Amino acid sequence: MNSTKIIRIGGVALCTLVTGVLLAQTSTDGVPPETEAVESFVVTEASSARRDGELRRQVKDDLARRKWERARQSLEELVTNRDYNADYHVTLGLVYRELGDLTEARRKYRDFLGCAGSPALASLLLAESYARDQRMDEAMKNLEKAAAQGMNVMRAARQFPALAALTKDTQFIRLALRLEAYELEEEREFRDPFTPRASSQLTEATTSAPASRWSREYQEGIVQQAGERLRSIEYALNKGDEDSAMGFYVQLLELLENSDRVVEADLAVEVRGIEERLGEIEDLIRSLKLDYLYGIARELIDSIELSFRDRDFPEVDRTRGEVERICGQMEAADSSFREVAETVRVVADQWVEKARVWREFGVLGVSIQGIVKSDDGNFAIVGGRTVRVGDQVVGCVVEQIDANQVWFSFQGERIAVVFRRY
Repeated sequence: MNSTKIIRIGGVALCTLVTGVLLAQTSTDGVPPETEAVESFVVTEASSARRDGELRRQVKDDLARRKWERARQSLEELVTNRDYNADYHVTLGLVYRELGDLTEARRKYRDFLGCAGSPALASLLLAESYARDQRMDEAMKNLEKAAAQGMNVMRAARQFPALAALTKDTQFIRLALRLEAYELEEEREFRDPFTPRASSQLTEATTSAPASRWSREYQEGIVQQAGERLRSIEYALNKGDEDSAMGFYVQLLELLENSDRVVEADLAVEVRGIEERLGEIEDLIRSLKLDYLYGIARELIDSIELSFRDRDFPEVDRTRGEVERICGQMEAADSSFREVAETVRVVADQWVEKARVWREFGVLGVSIQGIVKSDDGNFAIVGGRTVRVGDQVVGCVVEQIDANQVWFSFQGERIAVVFRRY
């Protein structure tokens, strides 16, 4: 949900515009990086996100006003800034289509596919562009790919004017008859985002309820709660209460997860209005979400460190599992959070690795029977042997001998064993 939704094709966000987080660098000496390093990336990202937010809002307005050239310029900058974002590429491809540059449109559709975009949607859009160029053989080849990738091409073709003529073609009919050879993963409606629906289509889409229907009273309750959460988010943001804003935001996302089941016409209109308003404030929510999730992750890292200092190694492992859960939430919230999530994982894994080494050292049962200080250097009695700095004993190296403890080097860790005189 962390996006500005401009265009939707059925249940698939076609032009979901999001921003990314700069790749966080980790230290190369094996020492967990300072948390301030990650925080600096969050600060840097805030500036970048503001510019991207401006561009996305401009694109949304330009698409609505059909100002294709201005939309192209903004999207080109977004693609330059976030070239890994599949949705920027496909949106730019659609704009090029409206500008009449089908060659460039196809290039962007392929870029969309290269950024892990939907293969079925890419094939459909390529087919449509070839049909516009009257290259019907290429159009049919891509339609067949779309069918093999799980799309109901008979339904999809009717939504695109350039493809509609193909539905009476003998080759297309043979393709449709072969659909039973493919396993259709889901029934999704793909339609031309820049061709308005007829009123009959809107009615059909609105009244086609899911298999398990909610009562009108239940739908009214969902819409009422969603509206209250949206107002609470706006109020909290105006008051500067970021924690409350995030809490209400999470609740609203949960309510909107099944918004497609609100099928009463008047209530569905209200839901769309809530989703549109949410899209407008999500630029603000986005930075809050990153701060919120990163704050939790940082607290967990601090907890891991404390558990390690207390030699509670099982707790280190348990908390690492909590870190993974939060990192997963970060990535699920916005794929562009992946870099920060990976940095958090690296820090957590370094503590887990340290705990593993200390566990293995503990199994060795290293004990100090005595320490001798002399003009020739200090000596220690370890496991019945007299050793000095540099000597190896029970799989580790004596690194330093102090008055009351001996330091050992073991698997890259520096571990002290205290000499107890009783």
